[in-house]
Amino acid sequence: MGKIFVIMGPSCSGKDTLFNKVDEYYNGKLKPIVLYTTRPMREGEIEGKTYYFIDDKTFDDMKMNNEIIESRSYNTQFGIWTYATASRSIDLDNNDYLTINTLEGFKSLKDYYGEDIVVPLYIQVDEDVRLRRAINREKKQIVEKLKKEGKEIPKESNKDKYAINEDDPKIKEMRRRIEADSKDFSVEKRIEAGIPDSNIFENNADPADIGTWVPLIALEMVRDQMVAVIEAELKKDLNKKMVYQI
Repeated sequence: MGKIFVIMGPSCSGKDTLFNKVDEYYNGKLKPIVLYTTRPMREGEIEGKTYYFIDDKTFDDMKMNNEIIESRSYNTQFGIWTYATASRSIDLDNNDYLTINTLEGFKSLKDYYGEDIVVPLYIQVDEDVRLRRAINREKKQIVEKLKKEGKEIPKESNKDKYAINEDDPKIKEMRRRIEADSKDFSVEKRIEAGIPDSNIFENNADPADIGTWVPLIALEMVRDQMVAVIEAELKKDLNKKMVYQI
């Protein structure tokens, strides 16, 4: 029986970056879990790779057949769009998996498959670091937009670039979102989900250090820590298989 390794953490904790680094390390040996969605396919998306695109009736049928492990629905201006993890896209007899999910999604996977199969990889980051990452992300988007429009890009010193002006309405809104997100990943909820300290990874590389070796080294260290946990779990599974074969 394979394993499902679930990367999770609050917004701006580095989930996507660390997923890509771990995935690159294993060179595709850990399969991604492709979600199902009822929203329309967008340009550039690929059926079975980006998502499995289904209609509402198919989703309801899958739910009735107990194939839906966890799902989230969003009320958009185009109607309700649902995203779901389904058992039909997971083959634990032949594969191990690496995925990104929420704390609630992790609990649903664990309830469905059991804690021996579903392994948490929880990323922890200080709120101020997450806020600076959010600021950095928004500024990058502004720069990209200015480049596309052929406009001049304003210059900032490194100090000003990552300064937090608490009186700025945008900063206040970012702070509000990050604090709200932190409640979803509180210590109490983490303990309730059964995540051991050994599966918690600090990823506090500060965006103010971008341009230096610090973030790169820090990310490599976190990746190596995650890989050590993954290797230990895969070894457990291998030992079980060897015992069964004997």
